[in-house]
Amino acid sequence: MTKIEILEATEKSVGPTEMYNWHLHLKTLQQSKKELKSKCDEKEKHIEKLRRQNERNRQEMQRHNEYQDYLNQITLLEKKKHVLDYEAHRAKFEMLREQVAKKKAELNKAKDDVKPKIRLIENWKAFSEKCRQNMVETDINIKKLSHVCKVKQDSLYKKDDEIEEARQSLNQKKSEFADCKKKKLSLRKLLEQLELERTSLEEEQDVQLELRDTDANLSRTCDKMMRLELELRQLQDDSKNAEDERKGIQQQIQILQNQENMRLEKLRLKYHDTHEAVMWLKQNKGRFQGQVFEPIMLLIHVKSQPYVKYIENHIAMKDLKAFVFENEGDMESFLKLMRDEKHLRVNAVRAPGVPSNSFKPSYSLDDLKKRPYCFVSYLRELFDAPDAIVSYLCQRYRVHDVPVGTQTTKENVEQVTKTFSLRNFYTPESRFAVKKSFYSGQIITSNTALREPRLLTEALDVEQCQQLQKQLQLLDSQIATKNTQIDDLHGKHRNLSREDNELRKRKKQLGERKSKCRALEQRIHLRKESLMALEASKDSLEDEELQTKQKIRKILNEKGPILVNLVELNKKKLPLLQDKSCSDLSYRSALLKQMKEKGESEEVFKVIAYLQQLSQLPNDIDEIDASIIDARARADCYNINMQVVDEFVQRLADIEKMTEEVRQLKDKLQKVEQDNFQAKEKWLAPLQLLVDEINKRFSSFFASMDCVGQVDLHYENEEEYDTYGIRIQVKFRSASKLAELTPFHQSGGERSVSTMLYLLALQELNKCPFRVVDEINQGMDPTNERRVFDIIVNTVSINETSQYFFITPKLLPDLPCNDKMTVHCVFNGPHVTI
Repeated sequence: MTKIEILEATEKSVGPTEMYNWHLHLKTLQQSKKELKSKCDEKEKHIEKLRRQNERNRQEMQRHNEYQDYLNQITLLEKKKHVLDYEAHRAKFEMLREQVAKKKAELNKAKDDVKPKIRLIENWKAFSEKCRQNMVETDINIKKLSHVCKVKQDSLYKKDDEIEEARQSLNQKKSEFADCKKKKLSLRKLLEQLELERTSLEEEQDVQLELRDTDANLSRTCDKMMRLELELRQLQDDSKNAEDERKGIQQQIQILQNQENMRLEKLRLKYHDTHEAVMWLKQNKGRFQGQVFEPIMLLIHVKSQPYVKYIENHIAMKDLKAFVFENEGDMESFLKLMRDEKHLRVNAVRAPGVPSNSFKPSYSLDDLKKRPYCFVSYLRELFDAPDAIVSYLCQRYRVHDVPVGTQTTKENVEQVTKTFSLRNFYTPESRFAVKKSFYSGQIITSNTALREPRLLTEALDVEQCQQLQKQLQLLDSQIATKNTQIDDLHGKHRNLSREDNELRKRKKQLGERKSKCRALEQRIHLRKESLMALEASKDSLEDEELQTKQKIRKILNEKGPILVNLVELNKKKLPLLQDKSCSDLSYRSALLKQMKEKGESEEVFKVIAYLQQLSQLPNDIDEIDASIIDARARADCYNINMQVVDEFVQRLADIEKMTEEVRQLKDKLQKVEQDNFQAKEKWLAPLQLLVDEINKRFSSFFASMDCVGQVDLHYENEEEYDTYGIRIQVKFRSASKLAELTPFHQSGGERSVSTMLYLLALQELNKCPFRVVDEINQGMDPTNERRVFDIIVNTVSINETSQYFFITPKLLPDLPCNDKMTVHCVFNGPHVTI
């Protein structure tokens, strides 16, 4: 039993009824507490995640709130505007109604006072209009004469421009003549330089020949590269195919090797105990001094599938599933552990301490093959196995001396038995056993049909594995060779690529030289044509000067009549200007009189204008409108992402909801913790007292045996009640340390003693009519059995103790007895008489 199971059994047997119930209740509360805490932590993490997401969008939400504030402000302003508008209109209506009556009276009085002034202003206005009309007519006549004068003046200006243009044309001709001389000199120098540069370059024919040779070399290099790439691609394809074939062979080898796992699965299905022992051995091989081998059926590898039937018919099933040990002590301890403690039915054999090659056959295989009976091999040659297993099979089954024949062997059995002294041999379908009669000396031969194999059907085909390994090595060699060839081709390809780049670079240089020669020839041709054109032009500067002077003289002759006509027009324009000046003076005088009269009537006009403006004023509140416009302008500046705002609001709602759920979970968790605290107080304190009482009795029992024993309440975590258990620690020898009672540290007898003393420590804590113990002394050594018997006698002989039944098939001699004991001997059998 485990520590936890001992605690639960102790609670049920000697504890109060509610103790075990409180223990179960604490386990339930522990599970509830874990679930609530897990849910609470999960929701708090989710809340924190939502808060972090909202923190990232908080600025956008603040902008949305500001935007909403402006909208709310606009709404309030509009409401306030309607209220103020109503109040203002009502007050204004009352005030205007009074002012209208008052202003109507003032308007009528003002109209009566202003009528004489209006008539005087109208007279002056008519006079000023007459003067203005006279001025307009005079001005029209002046404009006509001015237009004619302007035309004449423009004609004079045009003649002056023509003279200036002729002079400028002459100056330009002089400048062009000087530039032409400079240009001729420059062209001659440039032609000399170009001629020198052309002579420094190679002839175009030579460049063309070298360019043709370079193209031919480049073409040959490209052809080589193409052939090299084809060869490289073929090698890469061959290497890839070989690699694929290599992977396929590796998979085949892996499949063949995985047949061992299939054999282990078959062992599990047919012989479960042996399989359990194999699993235990894989983890505990270090506990043995010598080498330990797994069952023979797992380690024997038949070289070919047809040979399996010989091996399985020759070796008994019990040995095929037997473990093989090199050390006899290891074998005994293993069998004791498997059979006594784990209750597993397993077989084990000990290998002889000699190598397998020390077992020699009666006849050499060559002698057998020389005969016409077609023996092909001994059984030893048909399989592979560790040397210790082979030695055991040679010793036990003489596999080194049992030959295997063919159908011909079966047909000549009589001759075989006469020629060779063989005990056993095999043919494809039968096993032959040869015996010699002890009395008559007659040879008796019996044959048995071979049964179909069942365990070794997944035989590892060693020959196939070896053949596949050879293929794998050959492929590895081929792949290495291919890779070497590929590397060589890559090196050649790099050299050809380098040569190709150099040829292309040279071709480019030759092309540039060819183009430069052609461009130079073209420039020389163009410069010569330009020089010829300049030299063909005549030096006609004197003729150009003479023509220009004649042109200027002609323009001056045309300019004289225009000047005479312009003087006559100015004489006609002078009287009109004098009339315009007089009319202007009269007009200005009339305007002054009119303005003087207007100034005297200005106050009356102001009142009238004010009344007219008052009637046109709008009936609204400017300040409120301005505020509304300002708020709307500010609100329009916000570009709000409503999806972000909606998600922010939704997350706030989720946070609030989940916060409430967390609060409820924490309330439940707090209640569970309170219940847990109360239940723990009701359970743990009585349990600790109970364990202390058990420990007191248990320790005293061990002390009476000159040993040490201790019982305590053990747990991994104080709040994990499903880990609580009763730990029993014992020490039977002074040299050893106090160790926990487990199936691995103590022997079976020591565990029996500890169990018995623990039960005795419990018996006084619980009242019951009787107790029964069956064969508790089995497996104890005599000393411990005597000590335990003394403790039982002393314990159960106390007054008011439960009746105790101790059943055993044997007892040690001279055990102590008293008057409170009764011994019953039960006899049964065909020869017993009473």
